[in-house]
Amino acid sequence: MAANHLRCPGLRDAVEEHWLMAQQRVGGVDERRALRRDRLIAAAADVYGEVGYRNATVRMICRRARLTERYFYESFGTSEDLLIWTAQALAGQTLERMRRLRDGTDADRDVKTRRMLKGYFRSQLDEPSKARVFTLEFRGMSAAADAEFERILDSFADLIVDTRDPQGIGLAARDRLLRRGIVGGILQITVAWIESGYPESIEAVVATAARLCTLADPD
Repeated sequence: MAANHLRCPGLRDAVEEHWLMAQQRVGGVDERRALRRDRLIAAAADVYGEVGYRNATVRMICRRARLTERYFYESFGTSEDLLIWTAQALAGQTLERMRRLRDGTDADRDVKTRRMLKGYFRSQLDEPSKARVFTLEFRGMSAAADAEFERILDSFADLIVDTRDPQGIGLAARDRLLRRGIVGGILQITVAWIESGYPESIEAVVATAARLCTLADPD
């Protein structure tokens, strides 16, 4: 079944690109397995966002991916494994988008920060199933999921500090708790915005989050 049956737009595009690459390679066994894994991840992002991780079943995800259950266990040992892979994929996609927006201008750090944050919050608004997976469904599921959640938060913190203080001379560059406080605050803004139904404009949410980011400034 073609990958355009998947509903999570960003992951669907990645799956389609992977499919085209797989068709150009010889052998194809590993490529087909990777494509099936990507389809399951994209389907999981949809299903988790719609019904929640605790209510999602392997059968539901496989049905959405248009794959039989045997292909689930080809790539994932447990449902928790799929949850972690899905969160990794979604976070990686968001981080890459933020980096591209930041690096797409030679403007000052304030403009770069607002561009990153606008892209981030726009994705939360445009792709609510993706937003719910990381902000509302992932944390607290298991020790392994929590460890991955912490690692992902550190990656977001690194991006913010690198944008505000590229030379790494300020307090946030060496203070782990300050870095975590900044990104944790942005996460809480995100959760409050999502759970209240997105009442504030993106511009207002970006302005609030940008104030937190100034805590990473070197001066």
